[in-house]
Amino acid sequence: MSGSIISRLVAGLRRVVHDLEPERMDACDAVELLASFVEIERLSVAAKALLIKRIDDSRIWKLEGHRSAAHLLAATTGTSVGQAVAVVETARRLPELPRTEEELRAGRLSESQVREVSAAAAAAPHAERELLERAHTDGLAGLKQYAARVRANAASGDDEFTRYRRIHATRYVRCWTDAEGADRGEWKLTPDAGARVRAALRAEQDGVFAEARAEGRREPHQAYAADALVAVAERALAGSADGTRRPPAATVLMRLDATALRHGHTEGDEVCEIAGVGPVPVAVARDLLGDALLKIVITDGVDVLNVTHVGRTRTAAVQTALEWLFTECGVVDCHQRDHLEYHHTNPYRDTKVTRLRELVPLCPHQHDLVEHRGFTLQRRADGEYDLLPPDNADEDERGPPRCPVRSQTGTCDTAPPGIDEVDPVQAAVTVATRFGLTAAQPVVLSDSKNVVVWLAPAPIVAKVGAGHHRRLAHELAVAEYLTRSERR
Repeated sequence: MSGSIISRLVAGLRRVVHDLEPERMDACDAVELLASFVEIERLSVAAKALLIKRIDDSRIWKLEGHRSAAHLLAATTGTSVGQAVAVVETARRLPELPRTEEELRAGRLSESQVREVSAAAAAAPHAERELLERAHTDGLAGLKQYAARVRANAASGDDEFTRYRRIHATRYVRCWTDAEGADRGEWKLTPDAGARVRAALRAEQDGVFAEARAEGRREPHQAYAADALVAVAERALAGSADGTRRPPAATVLMRLDATALRHGHTEGDEVCEIAGVGPVPVAVARDLLGDALLKIVITDGVDVLNVTHVGRTRTAAVQTALEWLFTECGVVDCHQRDHLEYHHTNPYRDTKVTRLRELVPLCPHQHDLVEHRGFTLQRRADGEYDLLPPDNADEDERGPPRCPVRSQTGTCDTAPPGIDEVDPVQAAVTVATRFGLTAAQPVVLSDSKNVVVWLAPAPIVAKVGAGHHRRLAHELAVAEYLTRSERR
């Protein structure tokens, strides 16, 4: 490939960014342009991975005085060595993962997505296709969860426990004071130990949250978690009346497949993990079976999906099932795990019963939209829910039609039937006519990704996205709204 071509592309892109004036753009056009720049970014990620693989193999980085290809990449990009190491490791995996490389070259994977997919697919090549599907449909958080399970199940029982012991051996808590003078910290723990810490914080945080609401204070959940951490520390220092520490009123939920328990490690789609945290070795699960802080769901047990309780509150069986089945918000692509609220899909005021199948976990934001702002939930075949905006306000209350960016179908919500079949040239002429322009002699200047039309004899050039004629329906609706407004 000629370097001059790349140089011209970079120069052209630099000019575009230099002249970019977002404040003068239509919001929908800004979203469309953002998508184009995201695609450019992803293509750059692909080129970076492919090129660093060549640089790594050739060892030319030595001639530049660097300690590794990762150090050269870090110096070139202005990122940390750790981030660069992750890019190099991803690049090394690509030759064995042709589907992943194809998706990367096509600009359909972000740097974070390709890192997760390649790491898991390298351990379990048969899962590559499903990992790519998750990358396209389940968001980064969902992909990370699935990739962690794939890696855990790909390891043998011995490898799994070796990994667990390695994490335990390198555990730490680090504290420091930052430049602002704030006390900072981080920790590294095994999943079961980390789950205990999180459970203790959650139990304390519920009380902190209740106190704040009683006092009329509203702060971010992270602030309540910080207060909870301090409260846990104060309680540990104070102890109880007899000088011993009180255990937190908290539980940790673990799911363990009975078949995995029998043969000592997970295989295929079997699960042994702590809800909301991640996989743990079966050997560790066995050691924890008698732990009072754990609630363990063994999947060969009672079918909790059919439990029905007369009343609004939930039975212990239903609650445990909910905590396992729904570790995050039930709305598609919302992976919020904290402070979930359970919504009755069939209103309790009508049924007077609580059924597991009719409960949906929602994060506070989504729950507010459904309960108070007219949004509705539509169940998918996979059990997740699409969040649909309200559609019951009359036209005058809605004002001009909304930009269709948030449409669940990816098409304009205001499009009339048959708009997909509208000829783009005719559609452009129609829009112009609605605005009082004369376009009796339209001339097509370009017909590729976008159809560019000179609306002659008017001194106007229109650009129509090929295959996206529904966008014009939005323009028609806006024109009709403005026309009605002028007549009033």
